[in-house]
Amino acid sequence: MVEKLDHSYKDFHLWTVGDGITLMVCIRLFISLITTVSDTSCF
Repeated sequence: MVEKLDHSYKDFHLWTVGDGITLMVCIRLFISLITTVSDTSCF
């Protein structure tokens, strides 16, 4: 029982870290997209 609970906790932690990385990548892409659009509209 305890072993199974520990395993599911590790999986949850792994998913949380994965979501954080995905979120950072999405934000980074979004910022670079805005920057590109801004640069294009300036010229």
